[in-house]
Amino acid sequence: MNQGFIQTPVLIAILVGVTILGGIGYVAYEVNEKSPVETEEVVTESTTEDSTQQITEVSDASAKLGTMILDKDGEKTYFYMDSTHVWISGEMPPDPILIPDADSKTFEPLKYPYSRDVRNVYFWDIPIQSADSATFRVIYGSTDFPFGADQYHVFSGHKVIEGADPATFKFNSETFTAQDKNREYELNVQMFVK
Repeated sequence: MNQGFIQTPVLIAILVGVTILGGIGYVAYEVNEKSPVETEEVVTESTTEDSTQQITEVSDASAKLGTMILDKDGEKTYFYMDSTHVWISGEMPPDPILIPDADSKTFEPLKYPYSRDVRNVYFWDIPIQSADSATFRVIYGSTDFPFGADQYHVFSGHKVIEGADPATFKFNSETFTAQDKNREYELNVQMFVK
């Protein structure tokens, strides 16, 4: 017997075992994804002054949070609500967090992690005090480099970028640079601290 070599029957047994376990894992994943018992969705429409939002009711573990709010493109978001409360749950933060001042009747998810209602703009669960809800737009939505602007300010997360021009501010996600008509911006951790 040669040391260091796996004998053919042992190799076959390993390959068969890996194939069976992989197949079981795939079938379990597919069943979990498609099972109507585990995840039942009911789509309804909710009309606000500014827009019509589709809301999907989810009857899985997330159901404790109320209904999942879909964005304007019909995509799932990390926001949930019931008749009086709104929560964020997803990548960051991983556990549901109540957005205490959010108005569930006018709440609108924007590009994650931004959202707004008639009174406030939110970065995750934090109201952005100096943001104008009516004119706020997301420049780039991500958990790494979130940028938004209203008619008065540019925001990195929930912080104002002093001196930035909201009309011309742009973020390039390929080069990770930002600029406006006045200057280029050095992206650093301090810009994105929550």
